[in-house]
Amino acid sequence: MVAVVLGGGVGTRFGAGLPKQLLTLAGKTLVEHCVGAFAEAPGIDETVLVMPANYHQEARRIVGDQVSVIIEGGATRSDSVRNALAYLAARYPEAETGVLFHDAARPLVTQQIIADCAEALEKQGYAIERRKIALEEPIKTLGEFKVPLRLHKDVTAELTVVVLKEE
Repeated sequence: MVAVVLGGGVGTRFGAGLPKQLLTLAGKTLVEHCVGAFAEAPGIDETVLVMPANYHQEARRIVGDQVSVIIEGGATRSDSVRNALAYLAARYPEAETGVLFHDAARPLVTQQIIADCAEALEKQGYAIERRKIALEEPIKTLGEFKVPLRLHKDVTAELTVVVLKEE
């Protein structure tokens, strides 16, 4: 299973002067928190980071070898997802590999959240065989399902996982 950490945005709306995924929380950048969580997660075979091209060197300095590659983000989140899928389709041309996407600006992802999402992906059978995706084509939502999460002993949440398919 591959984790893709999406940090392709430059944070224009946020107004911090640099992408929000490079801001710090508790002594680490947001992207560092996210990549570190996936690097420690059982069952994650590879982590790919998507960042704006002019921040690749900074991102590599921050995350080191915890990611297999840093690829360029797109103009939109959808474009960044397409860039990641194109990279993975070239890397795994014959394989069917589960892919988990996570936004780098959301640093509080836990091992339990990752495990629950990976389990749901495997149980529901929503792995995408990327070699059959025509990346130039629009992508539409096929459906979604809810994953109950226990964030802390007294805190629960529900994650919505959306299943995509080319149109």
